[in-house]
Amino acid sequence: RRGSEMTKIVIDQELEKVWLPPTEEEFETLKTQILRDGCLDPLKVWDRDGELILLDGHNRLKICKEAGLPDPDTTTIDIKNLDEAIIWIIDNQRGRRNATKEQLDYNSGRRYQSAKRLEAIRDDEGKFATGDPGDQNDLAGPNASAKKQAKEEGIGPATVRRNAKFAEGIDTIREHNPELATGILSSKASLNKSDVEEVVNLAQELPPRKLVEVIQAGPAAIKEVVK
Repeated sequence: RRGSEMTKIVIDQELEKVWLPPTEEEFETLKTQILRDGCLDPLKVWDRDGELILLDGHNRLKICKEAGLPDPDTTTIDIKNLDEAIIWIIDNQRGRRNATKEQLDYNSGRRYQSAKRLEAIRDDEGKFATGDPGDQNDLAGPNASAKKQAKEEGIGPATVRRNAKFAEGIDTIREHNPELATGILSSKASLNKSDVEEVVNLAQELPPRKLVEVIQAGPAAIKEVVK
């Protein structure tokens, strides 16, 4: 569809969290191409009740807007809900060489959280019921999402579950200190994965005001409380 004739393209904050940022060099190369040739690739969108939610192409859209070019064409992807959108984006970005380990672990955790929620819905609908306990598809039974995803990512199911806790910690930090969350994901903050996971426990143990205070104070304060 032509971008200019369409409803405004919407950026959903939850989806924005799992987009992998480009390197400066990647962004500049893309910008040079678009300014020279226009935006040749359509943006991928999810039509959510008439709202076009952006799934892929946020950098192209940003460049077009800044340069005063018309919105690019769009291609609609068949998505039913936010969790499906999160999984689609993460899978679509797989193989990006310039992503940090922290961003990949975060996305792995977010993907697992979404897959678990979708699995629960499907179980309620009975789609994954199987009479064969030895069924190798791993879509039935406990922990199916972790096993299936671990196989796809080439890691163990325990690492997938740990990534989910890391993602939860990042999102807790992001709520009260967005700059720190960005720093951790770009490997520029002095908090390690275990510290971030501990933030999830702190969120359950500390009074809300104290938690906000600690997170806003930054890495040293978080490490101190975690100890």
